[in-house]
Amino acid sequence: MLSYARRDLLRNPRRTLASLVGVVLGVGLFSAVLFFVDGSGASMTKRALAPLAIDLQRVSTAPLGGSVRLAQRLAGQGSLKRGQRRRVELVVHNEGAAAAGEVTVKTRLAPGLTYVPGSARRGGAPIPDVAGESPFSHGAGHIGHNLGAVGAGASVRLGYEVRARRAIPRPGGPALRAAIAWREHPVPEPANLPPLVDFATLRDRVAAVGGVAAANRLAFVSLPSGSLRAGATRIDRPVKVFAFTAAYARQYPSVRVVRGGFAPGAVLLSPEAARGLGAGPGTRISLALPGGRALASLPVGGVADLSRARALFDSREGNKLEDFLYVADSVVVSPELFDRVVIPAFRPAAARRGDVLALKSPPTVERDVTLERSRRRSDPRPALTQTPADP
Repeated sequence: MLSYARRDLLRNPRRTLASLVGVVLGVGLFSAVLFFVDGSGASMTKRALAPLAIDLQRVSTAPLGGSVRLAQRLAGQGSLKRGQRRRVELVVHNEGAAAAGEVTVKTRLAPGLTYVPGSARRGGAPIPDVAGESPFSHGAGHIGHNLGAVGAGASVRLGYEVRARRAIPRPGGPALRAAIAWREHPVPEPANLPPLVDFATLRDRVAAVGGVAAANRLAFVSLPSGSLRAGATRIDRPVKVFAFTAAYARQYPSVRVVRGGFAPGAVLLSPEAARGLGAGPGTRISLALPGGRALASLPVGGVADLSRARALFDSREGNKLEDFLYVADSVVVSPELFDRVVIPAFRPAAARRGDVLALKSPPTVERDVTLERSRRRSDPRPALTQTPADP
């Protein structure tokens, strides 16, 4: 068979050459079509993903009125025999810079344990039972015990005894459940929570994840009318204060610095705020904050056009999610100034009853994560599958 094929190829060289050229042209044309389809798919994906918000925001939900922690411990070790007693110790600690109001501690016991009547204590003083039930869990709704206000940095020690209805090999863990809530943070938090991760640590961890191009910080807060002034001139419209760095501005081209620039200790004004105050680079402004505090005599470093910055003004509220809620009069300060002055001004205000501004518009801090779009797959369908699946 092979010798027959060789003789057939050599018998008519012109026909053989023409056939070979035809096959080469056919393969080349087919390859060109494949390359064109793949290239168009890659360019289509690149153009489609360019405007999409596949980046992420990590929002800090730590309460402004003070972070209150609850520690729970079962005295003694080992298993419990039927009828044996054991003391449960609770420690409430206010880690915040302001007092926390209406701190409530609630406990729940597993069916194998029961509360020992009259054993509840606050420090060395007894806490009366409620209708024969534990003050930390009474009534159909398992209502907890209200400690009242706990001052900044203060700790309160509580305790009660439990009795085993049956033998319990390991009485800790799910058999003992406790939670704490307070006026500024009404959602109950379980006891023995690990400490919150600070934003610097979170930034480093996120930046180390594969596929992350940048992890920058953004903070913002709304202030009422009359909060922004330059000398005797005041703007009688709501003001929004942002805190971000030049690296964040480079990440979003929609944040355009049109005059001046970022400078240590200086702020940026939106064009509307600059016109309303008659201010520019070199002018000094002041911001009124809750509680009578103020950011006074801040130098203006430049003017930034934020009118198209969706990353700044897109709503984070569930009922208005991603609505563009532009505030014309805006100020950009450094993250260090925001942490040192703005947030501490809101903490005492949030802890006071009836302070609507601090409770309705507290400072928000986000970690803005930018993904590497070059790592998206070139074919649109796998790219669509890959994008929501990536961390």
